[in-house]
Amino acid sequence: MEKKHRDIIRKNRVKLVQCMDSEAVVFFLEAENVLSIMEGDRIRAETIRFQQNQKLIDCITRHGPKAFDWFVQALRKTNQEHLCDLLTNHPREILKEDSLETKLHKHRFTLLRDMNPEKVLGALEKDKVLTPGTVQQIRRETNKNILDAVISSNCYSGFVCALKSTQQGHLCLSEDS
Repeated sequence: MEKKHRDIIRKNRVKLVQCMDSEAVVFFLEAENVLSIMEGDRIRAETIRFQQNQKLIDCITRHGPKAFDWFVQALRKTNQEHLCDLLTNHPREILKEDSLETKLHKHRFTLLRDMNPEKVLGALEKDKVLTPGTVQQIRRETNKNILDAVISSNCYSGFVCALKSTQQGHLCLSEDS
């Protein structure tokens, strides 16, 4: 890949890592023989989406002079035009994306307070916005946060009651466990 294209990707790396659906891009690039099956397998071996995205970016930037064009085409063919525009310098799309990001930050408190995470995670996984591995990781982190809160608040009996009332009594630990 040419230095100017590597620089464009480096400049936009954070946005690419945050927003890209690398799974679709990898399949496209494998089908076009831009990436080998082995490279694709190494990327898919990562269980967290942003790590998959980082690995794809690292891999594609080490490819030949046409790699950037193939990468942009892959983004376009996988309905990720906002990222394609970002790399090809179309500022209107960038502003639209930043506007949405600003709105999310502005309403963060309300979203955190009122959003049903299980429903949102289910929809994001169903629509392939998040990989199943990423959804599992988020659920593990959520469970870890719940356990940390229970431990720091010293509210074990309330936690046991909550498990039982949500048909998860089998997860209650006996005193001799």
